[in-house]
Amino acid sequence: MQVYINGTSYEVIDDSIDINLTVEERSTASFTIRDKSSSLVFQKGEPVEIKDGNELLFGGVIEKFFKFPITVKGGFYFTVSCVDYHYFADKRIVADAFMDKMSGDVVRDVYDKYLKPEGIELAEVAAGDYVDEAIFNYIDAASVITKLARYVDNYIWYIDNKKRFYYIERGSLKAPWKVTPKDVRVNNANFEESSAMYRNKQYVKGAVDLTTEQTEIRIGDGHNRVFLTRYKLHSKPRVYVSLDGGEWVEQTVGINGVDRDMQFYWNRGSAEITQDSRAPGAENEREEGEEAPPEIPPLESNDRVMIVYIGQFETIYVTHLPAEIARMSRVDGSTGIVEAIEETSNIVDREGSLRHANSLLNKFGEVSKKINFITSRSGLEVGQTATVTLPLYELEDEEMLIESITISSEAQRPLYKVTAVKGPLHGSWEAMFNNIARLGEDQVERENLKETEQVVIPFEFEKQWAETEEPNIFKRTSNMDTMVGFYAGMTYTDRVKYMSWYRDGVERGRVAATQVTDGAVDTLHTMFHLQPNQANGHIDEFVWWGGASATEELGTGFIIDRQPFNREKINIELYQVTRYDYRWND
Repeated sequence: MQVYINGTSYEVIDDSIDINLTVEERSTASFTIRDKSSSLVFQKGEPVEIKDGNELLFGGVIEKFFKFPITVKGGFYFTVSCVDYHYFADKRIVADAFMDKMSGDVVRDVYDKYLKPEGIELAEVAAGDYVDEAIFNYIDAASVITKLARYVDNYIWYIDNKKRFYYIERGSLKAPWKVTPKDVRVNNANFEESSAMYRNKQYVKGAVDLTTEQTEIRIGDGHNRVFLTRYKLHSKPRVYVSLDGGEWVEQTVGINGVDRDMQFYWNRGSAEITQDSRAPGAENEREEGEEAPPEIPPLESNDRVMIVYIGQFETIYVTHLPAEIARMSRVDGSTGIVEAIEETSNIVDREGSLRHANSLLNKFGEVSKKINFITSRSGLEVGQTATVTLPLYELEDEEMLIESITISSEAQRPLYKVTAVKGPLHGSWEAMFNNIARLGEDQVERENLKETEQVVIPFEFEKQWAETEEPNIFKRTSNMDTMVGFYAGMTYTDRVKYMSWYRDGVERGRVAATQVTDGAVDTLHTMFHLQPNQANGHIDEFVWWGGASATEELGTGFIIDRQPFNREKINIELYQVTRYDYRWND
């Protein structure tokens, strides 16, 4: 094997070359050079290539080196450490935002702006999935691409030895030859089965989602000009005022701190609507001696303000693998549930959250198999999928992802130590400890609780509907005559409007739906939130209400469903209640 630095070949100590190639991590190489003349000079960032004849085994740059004397009479040894071409993605910072894009288009944009100028060639970028919104606030390009690959697509990405950039589906690159005993030192192979990353139920926490349109009415008190909404505002609200019981009159609304001469102000991410105290034009220049317009008085107790808005909220999404749960239950005799939590602030809608949760289950929802073997045959690369047949380890035509390759020299020839996995990647010890360190930082942050913090607890309920049930949320009466057996008012927006909580058989309160599926669907998804200041104490039962007659007033509307619930709620808990209604099959 031969080492080239900046295109110049150097004499390397026998068997000192060590190359470690790993998917989804920086690959590294090291070697020792003998400098008898004491004249060599190296610098961080110089390009390095390691070849076996014409075959390129490693391409990257110098990360660091150590220099020490050969003898007291002169000469030096240089132990040189290198990193692969991911270095170029690590050193560029991205400040950008994207909306309504496919993830592949976002990756291409990042490539064009940050990687192409570094001399990286575009090899392949898959289309990926839809991204509603992605904001990258001064983070390195490698982290940007990793977030998209992990949270959106469950892809892999890398820059190969020839500076070619790939963003592709797992398993899309096939190995050039099958792994069989003919090319493997079977006696040196070892097999491992691991469940360190296994889970069959996945929580995704910290994602931001949007409410359906909310309508809230607040009453003045003669003093207060700030009116709070139940959810933080996501987009410009509509505001109406009724003075002394009169008609609703729409008000002008502007951005607080930006707009002027508006009647009310708002900001995204705030739960406040603020009434202006100044009359329109109060800030305009006035002639000398001209009086300022009179101050607008705050709303009185017989005045009302109606706020119509789309809100935003942090949410938790849950998804699971029923077949895997049942299998684990048979194995360990328990519920079979193995849960994991992922915290993210990079996802801004329900679909993205569920895609991410499902991609994690697809990745980690099976027990991982790993085979380590040694071969002198070249051609295998990390990220490829190899067909492995090693009967000694009961592997028969198993499709396994090549996770890592370590290349060392044996009699001046490369020797490949290969790790292939089926299921979740095992990763290096370094990556594992880095992840543990980050988890530790998150844990410290979570344990230093403040008084304003709350615990979001998700609950799920479901109902399979029969066609004969009445009232029936899957039978719509809007725009058609009411028929015998139908309950008037079951329009799309009236199907599941409120959820109430019961204690000792009595309805104690109710909340409007936060999020509702619209239109004709076979599965209706509805979400409700009980805030920390709501429903505290024992809850015996949840009841859901629908119909045009259902309002915030207790007892109004038709009962859609009721489910027992036996739990004590306290004032630092926010309940996120999701229900799924399933239509019958025709």
